[in-house]
Amino acid sequence: MRLQDPPDEELCKEVFAYYGRHAFCINLLERTLVNILSSLQKKEDITQNVDENDEFTLGLLIKKVRKFNYLPNQLIDDLEKVKTERNAFIHKFFYENSGAFMTRGGSLEMIKKMEEFTEKITKFTSEVEVHEGEISRSMGVTKSQIEGLLSEMRDE
Repeated sequence: MRLQDPPDEELCKEVFAYYGRHAFCINLLERTLVNILSSLQKKEDITQNVDENDEFTLGLLIKKVRKFNYLPNQLIDDLEKVKTERNAFIHKFFYENSGAFMTRGGSLEMIKKMEEFTEKITKFTSEVEVHEGEISRSMGVTKSQIEGLLSEMRDE
């Protein structure tokens, strides 16, 4: 049996690239929550907090951040919805779209779905980052300190 309109190799690579980009954007949201939780814990060594919190799943991060009552309830509720969508995406996206992936049109539709969800995650992460910035400022962390740390990281 020959497939009708199969995707070419470049389109298949593009589908995987979009998947990777989306997974990266989800990871940025998780990292933002790690930073928020680590800051709220107010232990001496924030690096130790980050290392410990980095081991948590997205669901556990949300649960731990919720306990601090810092983020608005609606934002926490939205985080729960994003977590559900994230889990479905990471664990089921290719399975649920296996038939679509076998055609050019289906592959293009998969890319469209990923673009839409990535845009949603990116916008949502920006909303959460506002709160991350507020915590940093309340702790006396300056923009120049953050830029210095980022510069050090790039140089490593």
